Amino acid sequence: MLDVVLLILSICAYGFGKLNDILPVTLSNVFIFICFFYHIPRIIHNRTFYYNNYLLLLLSFIIIGAIVNTKYSHLIDKVQFIAYYIIYSLAIISTIQKHGPEKILRIYTKICFYLAIIGLLQVASYIVGFSLFNDAIRLLSENKNTSVSGLLVRATSIASEPAVLGIYLLPALVLSVSKLFGVKESSQFISRRHALVILAAAACTLSLIVYVYLLAIVLTVMIKQRKFFLSIALSLFIAALYGVAQNIESINSRLTELSDSQSIDSSENISVIAFNSNLKVTEASLDSDFFFGTGIGSHAEKYESLVYGFYSANLNGVGLNKDDAASMILRTLSELGMIGFILFYSASALYFFRKKYSSNNFIQEVFLISFLLYGLRYGSINTPMFWFYLTGFLGCYARRYGFKAYRF
Repeated sequence: MLDVVLLILSICAYGFGKLNDILPVTLSNVFIFICFFYHIPRIIHNRTFYYNNYLLLLLSFIIIGAIVNTKYSHLIDKVQFIAYYIIYSLAIISTIQKHGPEKILRIYTKICFYLAIIGLLQVASYIVGFSLFNDAIRLLSENKNTSVSGLLVRATSIASEPAVLGIYLLPALVLSVSKLFGVKESSQFISRRHALVILAAAACTLSLIVYVYLLAIVLTVMIKQRKFFLSIALSLFIAALYGVAQNIESINSRLTELSDSQSIDSSENISVIAFNSNLKVTEASLDSDFFFGTGIGSHAEKYESLVYGFYSANLNGVGLNKDDAASMILRTLSELGMIGFILFYSASALYFFRKKYSSNNFIQEVFLISFLLYGLRYGSINTPMFWFYLTGFLGCYARRYGFKAYRF
């Protein structure tokens, strides 16, 4: 179970930042590295490692693109990206293959419940004027500032920001919504009480992207259930969400600015600037090479060369999320082009044609939804959440579509 503990610690430590100014690694990276080397003796002894054909195909496409595209990004950045790809994927695949997606998902859901409890305690303590608890949490985080919206504190738990807490909770949110809408398979993973706590913590993030996650999950569960009352519930949910959004400063400002192009270019909201600036750079990358993009690791360099033609250097938010393009969708389009984008998301699309090969369709759908929603706001593959959701999804496949044994 040490590998499972290391995986969960890596996720929880994601927002803690770098160990120091010299080493370019975070505590989260370290836990994954330890997990990777934990599996190496077993791999050598058995002369077998497990991997996935889809991930090999994607890695081959990335390597070819890195060789062909030489205009942007340095060789060391490309090598580092590929190294992280191999280490993260192999470490987490080995962990999931050893214990099974179902067991790990059950453990992770309990961890999400405790993260939600911390987030709710953070909000409650702030409301009653006891700031010591919140200050203690922020000491561990890379972001030391308390995130507030008007007079309200936004739940972050141990995450660096509210949106990251939403990323942590994604599988638990899918299970929670499924539980409340009567999906029987969810009962083995989560109770109604735990589901309500997790949803309450998500609501207390006061984050637009987290509310988008919730809306997408509710819509997905509705489609799967095919019941009339769910349509009514969704309509009421949207109406309530819109009403809440209009009265929450952090969300209302984003809605206003995203609906007005002139407001975006003069926005003081760093999230709006981050998304819009990366969108413009992605459009420029597609203009340069629509089919193959500008190569892995190139988005940040292209961003630096173009962004100050769009914005003032003094505008707050310029440069934010330039490394991961603020979205997996934008990053794959920018660096891998339309062909790479289709290849990257092909595993998700093919699921609907290969469901019969899944060992557990419900668990696989939990991981699939989490993986797709992760990419809406985050574009980094050097996170344990990305690989956990993706390999958890792939690990539910049987036969040649799942993890395959490679002998040496």
